[in-house]
Amino acid sequence: MPFRSRWRSLSARLRSQRELEIKLDPSDPIDYVPRFASMLGLTAKVQTKAATYIETAKKKEMLSGLSPISVAATTLYLAALKEGERKTQKEVADTTGITEATLRSRCKDFMRDLQIAVKIR
Repeated sequence: MPFRSRWRSLSARLRSQRELEIKLDPSDPIDYVPRFASMLGLTAKVQTKAATYIETAKKKEMLSGLSPISVAATTLYLAALKEGERKTQKEVADTTGITEATLRSRCKDFMRDLQIAVKIR
């Protein structure tokens, strides 16, 4: 879906929530992990490692202001690399709906802050 269409859709949804006085809690990145992992054909071992990365990032208060979708995509990408299940940045970005630039940026942050040692090509 093009960016402009997504923005209009999000804007309409937020307006409806405000008008109906609906309060929604922010999504948790862990909620997206199983669905994205399934779409990418990743194993349960990768999902578990991604969930561990997310929990560690929460404890270090790294997730404030970050999209839960980009966090889930990033942790799955890093966990897949760590477990030897190669996925390209393009595959992960296209499947999860984020940009490759966002994925690269989040990877740098997570690798630095969580001290994850993987080689990104």
